[in-house]
Amino acid sequence: MNTKGLFNKVSLSAVILAAGIIFSSCLNDGNDSIILENGTIASEPPTTDSSISIDNIITINNAEYQEGSMPAATSNESIGTVAMNSQALSGGGNFVSITSPNDYDIFYVSVEGTNGYYIVTPSSKSYNPATGMYTYQFTINFTENFNSNIIIILSGVKKETGEVTQPEQNTVIYVESRTGDLDIKLVFENEKDIDLHLYTPTNEHIYYGNRGGYNESGQIYGLDKDSNPGCSIDGLNNENIFIPYDLIQPGEYIIKVNMYANCNTRIATSWSVTVRYQGQLIENNTPGYGNPATGTYPVNAPSGDNTTVFTFYLSPVQAAAVRAKAQFATKIQPILPTDMDLLKIEQEKIDLSLKNAR
Repeated sequence: MNTKGLFNKVSLSAVILAAGIIFSSCLNDGNDSIILENGTIASEPPTTDSSISIDNIITINNAEYQEGSMPAATSNESIGTVAMNSQALSGGGNFVSITSPNDYDIFYVSVEGTNGYYIVTPSSKSYNPATGMYTYQFTINFTENFNSNIIIILSGVKKETGEVTQPEQNTVIYVESRTGDLDIKLVFENEKDIDLHLYTPTNEHIYYGNRGGYNESGQIYGLDKDSNPGCSIDGLNNENIFIPYDLIQPGEYIIKVNMYANCNTRIATSWSVTVRYQGQLIENNTPGYGNPATGTYPVNAPSGDNTTVFTFYLSPVQAAAVRAKAQFATKIQPILPTDMDLLKIEQEKIDLSLKNAR
């Protein structure tokens, strides 16, 4: 853990928790019956509708959709240890990691109460001879129709024998977030402070230090989720930037991810950035990245990388150019930073000062 500065980034958590400060963004209009003010999750049963197809709620890369019910278990074995985020945003994602002594070819994935299931080929598979354990990974993508708590059910299918394990159930809590005609979502695998940054055509830098703003009509744009700030863990592991149509500017946009604080240096962290314009994925012009743009912070990853992972251009036809220019020039009021935002800004200044003094 990085310990430089007057206080390290982990100590931000202690400072804020001791003061009893709530970390939710001033933009957050989430459901308090789900995410409580103290950061805990309320016990609310998932809601499902059996008339809805699973692909209206989640999609999975490298997966085959099948009609009907997920195949039943044919063995008494469990799938193994399943790790995944317990919260998600509409249009966001969720990294799934499964550790097991069993050699699996594929996995079955369904959502309780919906029609259909997926046959999933894991995006990665590794074996550790020292422990005798396999590790499998794949990513679940939540559609923009995801708007309530769900139960995700997973089973493993053994290689060669085809035996199906007992199903594992994982509840995913829906967390409300704002949406716009331009939506940018960051999701990461585990509990670290990884930040989402957007640079607009007018060089505005939207991030925790500049949440965005609103115009005289009450239209809001900016960042409404900053997860695990200063290693004060909320477990969301998602960040969100949104801009409504009237405030979208024509020109080039640049998106960066930054490891602000590696809250657990012993584990790696995969991440993904998804960008949609009017509900559709747009082309990523940054070499080496697609949409979603994906990557992994390795074990012991340092802070302050500020990696450019996505660039795209919106033409005047795609943006309300005249209105946006006038509103950004004269009518936008900034959103005030939270107390945690101010602490993170101050810590960045300290880190930069120490770096320059070397």
